[in-house]
Formats: sequence, C-alpha cells, structure tokens
Amino acid sequence: MELMAKDACMYLNVSLSTLTRWITDRDLPAHLVDGRYWVNRTELLEWAILNNVEVYPESVDLRTAK
Repeated sequence: MELMAKDACMYLNVSLSTLTRWITDRDLPAHLVDGRYWVNRTELLEWAILNNVEVYPESVDLRTAK
C-alpha cells in the first residue's frame, strides 16, 4: 500500500521536513511522483525497524490511504 508523505509523517510522528531529510540523508525508501513523495507502507515499517524509529500506525486511517 502506497502512503502519501503526510500519512508517512503520521506513522512516524514527525514533520514533513524531517521525513524529507530522512529520505535524502537516511535512505528512507520513497518515490517522487509529480513533485510529491509516496512511501510504501511495508518498506516504511521495515526501514523504521532497521533504524530504531518508533511507529504509530494507529494514527493513520488506512481506509483513506491510497
């Protein structure tokens, strides 16, 4: 499942600027489409585990994520 950057931010409880920095500096896997970042939910969770980043999945309504 692909998440918009704002949903990924909620998963990680970080700002968009932090998420963007992690994409460029810490190799958080993301895809840039039409100037917007999209993150695969599974890849995000795997990256978070490997990088000791806490995840808050309850803060994302998966019914609205695309």
